[in-house]
Amino acid sequence: MSFSSLPNEIILEIAQNSMYIYKLYLCSKRLQKILEPLLLHEFRQDLALAPYCLSHTFSFLLKLVRKPHLAAHVKAVVFSPIPRQDPADPEDPEECDEEGEKPQIDVSALTPSQLLWVKETYLRTEIYGEEHCENWYRDFLGLENWDAITALLISMLSPGVEELIMASSSLATWAETPYIDAVLSHTGSKKWESLLVIGGKSLLPHLRSVDLAFYDNIWGMNLEVLVPYLSVPSLRQMRANFVGGIGFQVQGLVFGCEELVLEDSALDDESMVNFLRCFVRLRKLVYVYGIYGSYLRGEGEEQEQEPDPSSIGHGLQHLKGSLEVLVVDFNQAMGLSGYFWERILPNKEEFVKLKWFDDHEPPSTGN
Repeated sequence: MSFSSLPNEIILEIAQNSMYIYKLYLCSKRLQKILEPLLLHEFRQDLALAPYCLSHTFSFLLKLVRKPHLAAHVKAVVFSPIPRQDPADPEDPEECDEEGEKPQIDVSALTPSQLLWVKETYLRTEIYGEEHCENWYRDFLGLENWDAITALLISMLSPGVEELIMASSSLATWAETPYIDAVLSHTGSKKWESLLVIGGKSLLPHLRSVDLAFYDNIWGMNLEVLVPYLSVPSLRQMRANFVGGIGFQVQGLVFGCEELVLEDSALDDESMVNFLRCFVRLRKLVYVYGIYGSYLRGEGEEQEQEPDPSSIGHGLQHLKGSLEVLVVDFNQAMGLSGYFWERILPNKEEFVKLKWFDDHEPPSTGN
């Protein structure tokens, strides 16, 4: 039996374990149709690709404009903000290759009709406002704006995305990305009420996992940044770093997320209770207290107060029938007395599904 006579399912299984998948893809139109979903499953905008990160992003966007149906194959996206050049700093390096030249992006590759389609389909004035859309389109045509290009790409990919990773971003950098911010949390009476929702329809209907990796800002990320993502009905996993919670008072929110991981984070006691009470079917909670806990909790070094472990237990009491894994690590909480386990869940036996309660995650069982 020749390779070309194999059923599609067998070819796909072979290709998944092959280092020559792209060469297979080029062999025939039939193989292109079979392997497209596999090749396009993940789009990774990685700073390791610099200096070609922006041109790589634009090239992929151009492919989606020409063949919009391809966007449905992309299930996972990883975005990494490109630091902007400081015009006041002539020594600040631009995005150049080894020969000192910047990769070229040619907007003329898009026809006038394609540009009009992009503008009418994704730069929607009824969502973002006329002035915002005009600025967005102008900066997109300018081709040097990572924010404008990436925001458009997020909009195009959103219908099929299941996993979203925002990596190596600081709040200072993120504050300078008005177009991405508008796409991910466009305005409403309350920010989290309107994230990715238009007319009651989610713009990320299949989103299941979000990873917000803000590693390079010791002041961390406000807890409210997580809320819009957690409000997406399909979300099941949330992982975030450097989360700071101060006075989180929002009541009545309902999160269907089943796994929550907060690392190097610090929520004040009231915020912890109020936040955890929003989860209705949480199975796994990992909370690692951050080394900069006093700052994340809105306290100075001199005013640092010992976190109260019992706040975690208070926030989990309604989850006695669902919680399976609870990992709490207070090693970075300076001065915290050693016997905090009993203070977290004094009624541990009432959590009927609890299988793991420790300061480290359970070992992987593998497949």
